[in-house]
Amino acid sequence: MRRPYIVPLSNQVVEALREIEAVTGRYSLVFPGRNDAAELMSEASINQVLKRIGYHGKATGHGFWHTMSTILE
Repeated sequence: MRRPYIVPLSNQVVEALREIEAVTGRYSLVFPGRNDAAELMSEASINQVLKRIGYHGKATGHGFWHTMSTILE
């Protein structure tokens, strides 16, 4: 496993995460898997979201992850 990212968060993001936690529960992941909250959301789920919001053929879950990973590093 890769070493964890340490990402400083703005007060607004921390507040948004607290609001999400109040609705979804106290999971260790912000986007847990549908069947197992200890696992990450699947790439297929992310691809379905991208398709539904009009990015089919323009973006993929892996491409999104890679872009965010590059930005955060």
